[in-house]
Formats: sequence, structure tokens, C-alpha cells
Amino acid sequence: MLKDLTTLLKKRWPEMLLIIGFMAIVMFLFEQLSAADPSAKTPSAITMTPTTSFLYSMAAMVFSVIFLTLYLGFLATLSVNHTTSHDPPILVRIGRIFFWRNIRFQIIFGLYWLALTTLIFSPIKFLFFRTTNLNDIPEWTLNVCRLIPFVILAKPLLLIPPIMICRNLMVLPAIKLMPGYSISEIKILPVIFIGGMLIVASITHLQSIMTPNTVIFNLTFAAKAIIAAAVTLLTGIIGIWFAAGKRFGALQDTSEEPPQPEEA
Repeated sequence: MLKDLTTLLKKRWPEMLLIIGFMAIVMFLFEQLSAADPSAKTPSAITMTPTTSFLYSMAAMVFSVIFLTLYLGFLATLSVNHTTSHDPPILVRIGRIFFWRNIRFQIIFGLYWLALTTLIFSPIKFLFFRTTNLNDIPEWTLNVCRLIPFVILAKPLLLIPPIMICRNLMVLPAIKLMPGYSISEIKILPVIFIGGMLIVASITHLQSIMTPNTVIFNLTFAAKAIIAAAVTLLTGIIGIWFAAGKRFGALQDTSEEPPQPEEA
């Protein structure tokens, strides 16, 4: 796997850098919108006029769509010819094929994540914050309750999108095939994912005790955005490598049986 990743990085680093940049911009825009929310508990609170808030929202949506189509298009090309570079318009054109499939998966995943978050948070509030107002509950407690479901749902989050791409399937057929893929065969995938989440969560907590809107604060946020984007791209790449049979450059297979993994 390391050899394949090294070759990919050498051949297609400009595309990877572009995708990371777009995701970092998306995170920055959503962070600004979150900080402008009057009810947000954030150290970097800012004031926005309704017009500015609308423009930021529109920009966040546009950049999110561009990022997602670039990202999905890049991953899709890995299952055909991973060493060939492609211009961004071509990646967008390919990514559109999987865009709405990914959106539907995110909706389904979001519902499960919300249900698990509520299931975890409810007993914690009852046991430890029974008489505490919701707005007064420590932010780290809320973040932990949000983080745990991601760990529990790591397998579908990491494997279903690559299965959809490599097998050219819709969401539900991809979900049905997921049990045929053992996450224990690619332990590095959840390790990178969970490690990345913990680093991002740690930086977010660090920001909460820093002076907002300073140079060091902004540099810290930039580092967080780049790390999160790099982890997202890396886990997607490794997921494609695994779902395609522990290799890149395999043609799409639309059969209903999971591929037999080959020796790396």
C-alpha cells in the first residue's frame, strides 16, 4: 500500500493539494458562520449583518459542492488509472456521477449519528447535569457525545462511499455489500480516521482557551483545517485501495459479490 500511495502522491499531488485547499476553505466559511451564530459558544464570536451572513452561506454551499465533486471525481479515477493526472473540470464531471449518491448516504449517516448522539447524551445529562441548563453544560462534554458516534459508525463512514465508487452502486446496495469487507484487514484506515478526529478535537479545545482572532489563533485554525482535509482525503484514498481489492487502477466491477482481496 505504501508504494501505491507514494506513486500516487508523486504523480497527482497538484490535484490532492487543490482538494485539501477547497476543504480548508469550506471549514473556514462554516467556522465563520458558526462564530456569527448568537447562540454559539465560541471564543471567536464575530458579528455579521444579514447580507454578510447570506453571502457567507452561499459561498460555503458553492465551495462545498465544488470540493465534494472534486473529491469524488478524484477517488473515482483511482479505480481506473490512478497515475494519470486530470484537470479539475474533468474531476468535477466524473464526481457529479457520485454526488447525489454521496448526499443520500450522508443523510442516512446523519440520521444514525444524530440518534446515537442523543442516545449517548441523554443518560450523561441525566446522571451528571440533571439540574444544569443545556447552555451551561461544558463544551467538551458535548463534543465527546458528538465524537463517540463517529467512532461507532466508522466502518460505514469509511467503506460505503468507496464501495459505491468502486462497484458503481447506489447507497442501499453498497450497504448490503459492506459486511463482506472486514475493517480488520485494513486497520490503518480507522487508526488514521480516529487519530485525525482526536487531533482536530484537541486543536478545537485548545482554541477555546486561546485569545480569539490573533495571529496564533488563525494559524492554529489553519493547521486544524489542513489536518482535517488531509485526513479526509487520505482515508478516502485508502478506502478506494481496499474496496478495489487492495490495489489501484482496477476497472469498476458492478457484480453483487465483494472483490477478493489480493496480496498488497
